[in-house]
Amino acid sequence: MFDSLRPPLLTQPIYKEYATLFPEDEGYQTHPLSEDKVLVSYREGWIFPLSVPQQKCVSEAPFLLVRNSGGITKASSTAIRGYAHEFCQENGQEPICIHKQSLFPDQSDVIWMLIQDTVTMIWFQYGNKNQYLGAGFDVERIYYGKLLIRKFDIKEDIAPAFDKKADDISYCAKQFRVESRHIYLGGWNVSTNNSPENHLRNILLSNNLERYQNAVITALKRASDE
Repeated sequence: MFDSLRPPLLTQPIYKEYATLFPEDEGYQTHPLSEDKVLVSYREGWIFPLSVPQQKCVSEAPFLLVRNSGGITKASSTAIRGYAHEFCQENGQEPICIHKQSLFPDQSDVIWMLIQDTVTMIWFQYGNKNQYLGAGFDVERIYYGKLLIRKFDIKEDIAPAFDKKADDISYCAKQFRVESRHIYLGGWNVSTNNSPENHLRNILLSNNLERYQNAVITALKRASDE
Protein backbone atom coordinates (compact mmCIF):
# COMPACT_ATOMS: atom_id res chain seq x y z
CA MET A 1 0.00 0.00 0.00
CA PHE A 2 1.13 3.56 -0.69
CA ASP A 3 1.74 5.90 2.24
CA SER A 4 -1.03 8.53 2.18
CA LEU A 5 1.32 11.09 3.76
CA ARG A 6 4.12 10.49 1.22
CA PRO A 7 2.49 9.02 -1.89
CA PRO A 8 4.52 8.41 -5.07
CA LEU A 9 4.24 10.97 -7.85
CA LEU A 10 4.75 8.49 -10.72
CA THR A 11 2.54 5.38 -10.82
CA GLN A 12 1.89 2.62 -13.36
CA PRO A 13 -1.53 0.92 -13.65
CA ILE A 14 -1.52 -2.85 -14.29
CA TYR A 15 -3.97 -5.72 -13.95
CA LYS A 16 -3.86 -7.50 -10.59
CA GLU A 17 -2.77 -10.83 -12.05
CA TYR A 18 0.56 -9.28 -13.09
CA ALA A 19 1.37 -7.77 -9.69
CA THR A 20 3.84 -10.56 -8.84
CA LEU A 21 6.12 -9.26 -11.62
CA PHE A 22 6.70 -6.18 -9.45
CA PRO A 23 8.04 -7.59 -6.14
CA GLU A 24 8.35 -5.44 -3.04
CA ASP A 25 11.87 -6.66 -2.32
CA GLU A 26 12.99 -5.09 -5.60
CA GLY A 27 11.60 -1.67 -4.66
CA TYR A 28 8.07 -1.82 -6.07
CA GLN A 29 4.87 -1.02 -4.18
CA THR A 30 1.27 -1.68 -5.21
CA HIS A 31 -1.97 0.04 -4.28
CA PRO A 32 -5.60 -0.83 -5.17
CA LEU A 33 -7.13 1.21 -8.02
CA SER A 34 -10.22 -0.78 -9.03
CA GLU A 35 -11.62 -4.32 -8.84
CA ASP A 36 -9.20 -5.58 -11.47
CA LYS A 37 -6.31 -3.09 -11.43
CA VAL A 38 -3.61 -1.83 -9.08
CA LEU A 39 -1.22 1.08 -9.19
CA VAL A 40 2.50 0.29 -8.96
CA SER A 41 5.26 2.67 -7.89
CA TYR A 42 9.03 2.30 -7.57
CA ARG A 43 11.10 3.42 -4.57
CA GLU A 44 10.70 7.20 -4.02
CA GLY A 45 8.10 7.46 -6.79
CA TRP A 46 9.95 9.61 -9.35
CA ILE A 47 11.12 6.89 -11.75
CA PHE A 48 9.61 3.60 -12.88
CA PRO A 49 11.88 0.98 -14.53
CA LEU A 50 10.40 -1.72 -16.76
CA SER A 51 12.21 -4.88 -17.81
CA VAL A 52 11.23 -6.58 -21.06
CA PRO A 53 8.99 -9.16 -19.27
CA GLN A 54 7.33 -6.39 -17.25
CA GLN A 55 6.59 -4.36 -20.37
CA LYS A 56 4.53 -7.21 -21.79
CA CYS A 57 1.92 -6.81 -19.03
CA VAL A 58 1.67 -3.01 -19.27
CA SER A 59 -1.18 -1.79 -21.46
CA GLU A 60 -1.56 1.83 -20.25
CA ALA A 61 0.68 4.85 -19.95
CA PRO A 62 1.84 5.81 -16.43
CA PHE A 63 0.05 8.41 -14.30
CA LEU A 64 1.02 11.36 -12.17
CA LEU A 65 -0.74 11.00 -8.81
CA VAL A 66 -1.68 14.44 -7.41
CA ARG A 67 -4.35 16.19 -5.37
CA ASN A 68 -5.44 19.73 -4.59
CA SER A 69 -4.98 20.45 -0.89
CA GLY A 70 -4.39 23.07 1.75
CA GLY A 71 -6.09 25.41 4.16
CA ILE A 72 -5.40 27.55 7.20
CA THR A 73 -2.68 26.13 9.46
CA LYS A 74 -2.65 28.82 12.17
CA ALA A 75 -5.21 31.46 13.11
CA SER A 76 -5.53 34.08 15.84
CA SER A 77 -7.10 37.50 16.26
CA THR A 78 -3.96 39.17 14.92
CA ALA A 79 -2.53 36.73 12.35
CA ILE A 80 -3.45 33.96 9.91
CA ARG A 81 -1.22 31.49 8.06
CA GLY A 82 -2.11 28.94 5.42
CA TYR A 83 -0.97 27.10 2.31
CA ALA A 84 -2.41 25.46 -0.79
CA HIS A 85 -1.51 23.15 -3.66
CA GLU A 86 -3.46 23.60 -6.88
CA PHE A 87 -2.83 21.60 -10.05
CA CYS A 88 -3.68 22.69 -13.58
CA GLN A 89 -2.78 22.25 -17.22
CA GLU A 90 0.01 24.28 -18.80
CA ASN A 91 -2.63 26.61 -20.22
CA GLY A 92 -4.02 27.18 -16.72
CA GLN A 93 -7.19 25.13 -17.18
CA GLU A 94 -8.25 22.29 -14.88
CA PRO A 95 -6.32 19.02 -15.37
CA ILE A 96 -7.71 16.29 -17.59
CA CYS A 97 -7.99 13.29 -15.26
CA ILE A 98 -8.07 9.65 -16.36
CA HIS A 99 -9.24 8.75 -12.84
CA LYS A 100 -10.51 11.01 -10.07
CA GLN A 101 -11.32 9.19 -6.86
CA SER A 102 -10.57 8.53 -3.20
CA LEU A 103 -7.63 6.13 -2.84
CA PHE A 104 -6.77 5.98 0.86
CA PRO A 105 -9.02 4.53 3.62
CA ASP A 106 -7.55 6.97 6.18
CA GLN A 107 -8.40 9.91 3.87
CA SER A 108 -11.76 8.85 2.45
CA ASP A 109 -12.82 12.46 1.84
CA VAL A 110 -9.69 13.33 -0.19
CA ILE A 111 -9.98 13.07 -3.97
CA TRP A 112 -6.85 12.14 -5.92
CA MET A 113 -6.25 12.82 -9.60
CA LEU A 114 -4.45 10.47 -11.98
CA ILE A 115 -3.09 12.49 -14.88
CA GLN A 116 -1.14 11.37 -17.95
CA ASP A 117 1.82 13.18 -19.51
CA THR A 118 2.08 16.55 -17.75
CA VAL A 119 0.71 18.78 -14.99
CA THR A 120 1.56 22.19 -13.52
CA MET A 121 1.69 22.69 -9.76
CA ILE A 122 0.82 25.92 -7.99
CA TRP A 123 2.32 25.91 -4.47
CA PHE A 124 1.12 28.86 -2.46
CA GLN A 125 1.87 30.22 1.01
CA TYR A 126 -0.31 32.85 2.65
CA GLY A 127 -0.10 34.94 5.80
CA ASN A 128 -1.51 38.13 7.23
CA LYS A 129 -0.71 40.06 10.40
CA ASN A 130 -1.25 43.39 12.10
CA GLN A 131 1.58 45.91 11.89
CA TYR A 132 1.68 48.93 14.19
CA LEU A 133 2.59 52.22 12.54
CA GLY A 134 5.16 54.42 14.29
CA ALA A 135 4.75 55.06 18.00
CA GLY A 136 0.98 55.38 17.81
CA PHE A 137 -1.81 52.88 17.96
CA ASP A 138 -2.66 52.86 14.25
CA VAL A 139 -2.64 49.35 12.83
CA GLU A 140 -2.21 48.25 9.23
CA ARG A 141 -2.95 44.76 7.95
CA ILE A 142 -0.08 43.19 5.98
CA TYR A 143 -0.59 40.25 3.61
CA TYR A 144 2.41 38.16 2.53
CA GLY A 145 3.53 34.75 1.29
CA LYS A 146 5.34 32.79 -1.42
CA LEU A 147 4.32 31.54 -4.85
CA LEU A 148 5.95 28.60 -6.64
CA ILE A 149 4.96 27.30 -10.08
CA ARG A 150 6.52 24.10 -11.45
CA LYS A 151 5.73 21.85 -14.38
CA PHE A 152 6.01 18.05 -14.16
CA ASP A 153 6.41 15.90 -17.31
CA ILE A 154 6.62 12.14 -17.76
CA LYS A 155 9.59 11.19 -19.94
CA GLU A 156 10.53 7.78 -21.36
CA ASP A 157 14.10 6.47 -21.64
CA ILE A 158 15.11 3.37 -23.60
CA ALA A 159 18.15 1.34 -22.58
CA PRO A 160 20.43 0.70 -25.58
CA ALA A 161 20.87 -2.89 -26.73
CA PHE A 162 24.06 -4.20 -28.34
CA ASP A 163 22.93 -7.29 -30.20
CA LYS A 164 21.10 -8.14 -33.43
CA LYS A 165 17.78 -6.94 -31.99
CA ALA A 166 19.06 -3.48 -31.08
CA ASP A 167 16.62 -1.86 -33.53
CA ASP A 168 13.57 -3.55 -31.96
CA ILE A 169 12.28 -1.46 -29.05
CA SER A 170 10.28 -4.38 -27.65
CA TYR A 171 13.59 -6.09 -26.72
CA CYS A 172 14.91 -3.10 -24.77
CA ALA A 173 14.48 -2.31 -21.09
CA LYS A 174 13.13 1.16 -20.41
CA GLN A 175 12.11 3.50 -17.66
CA PHE A 176 9.67 6.34 -17.13
CA ARG A 177 10.75 9.33 -15.05
CA VAL A 178 9.34 12.63 -13.86
CA GLU A 179 11.09 15.72 -15.17
CA SER A 180 10.48 18.89 -13.15
CA ARG A 181 10.82 22.35 -14.70
CA HIS A 182 10.87 25.59 -12.71
CA ILE A 183 8.49 28.30 -13.97
CA TYR A 184 8.31 30.85 -11.17
CA LEU A 185 9.34 31.35 -7.53
CA GLY A 186 8.93 34.53 -5.55
CA GLY A 187 7.74 36.11 -2.35
CA TRP A 188 4.94 38.64 -2.23
CA ASN A 189 3.56 41.15 0.25
CA VAL A 190 0.97 43.89 0.13
CA SER A 191 -0.81 46.19 2.59
CA THR A 192 -4.49 46.96 2.95
CA ASN A 193 -4.07 49.68 0.31
CA ASN A 194 -4.29 46.87 -2.23
CA SER A 195 -5.83 43.40 -2.18
CA PRO A 196 -3.74 40.20 -2.33
CA GLU A 197 -5.81 39.08 -5.31
CA ASN A 198 -5.01 42.19 -7.38
CA HIS A 199 -1.36 42.10 -6.31
CA LEU A 200 -0.98 38.46 -7.39
CA ARG A 201 -2.68 39.15 -10.73
CA ASN A 202 -0.16 41.92 -11.36
CA ILE A 203 2.77 39.62 -10.50
CA LEU A 204 1.54 37.02 -12.97
CA LEU A 205 0.89 39.64 -15.66
CA SER A 206 4.38 41.15 -15.31
CA ASN A 207 5.93 37.67 -15.72
CA ASN A 208 3.76 36.64 -18.69
CA LEU A 209 2.05 34.03 -16.50
CA GLU A 210 -1.50 35.40 -16.54
CA ARG A 211 -2.76 32.02 -17.82
CA TYR A 212 -2.31 30.73 -14.25
CA GLN A 213 -4.33 33.43 -12.51
CA ASN A 214 -7.46 31.32 -11.94
CA ALA A 215 -5.40 28.54 -10.35
CA VAL A 216 -3.44 31.01 -8.20
CA ILE A 217 -6.57 32.80 -6.99
CA THR A 218 -8.16 29.43 -6.16
CA ALA A 219 -5.05 28.60 -4.10
CA LEU A 220 -5.24 31.99 -2.38
CA LYS A 221 -8.85 31.44 -1.37
CA ARG A 222 -8.10 27.96 0.00
CA ALA A 223 -5.04 29.11 1.94
CA SER A 224 -6.83 32.12 3.43
CA ASP A 225 -10.29 30.54 3.73
CA GLU A 226 -11.89 33.61 2.14
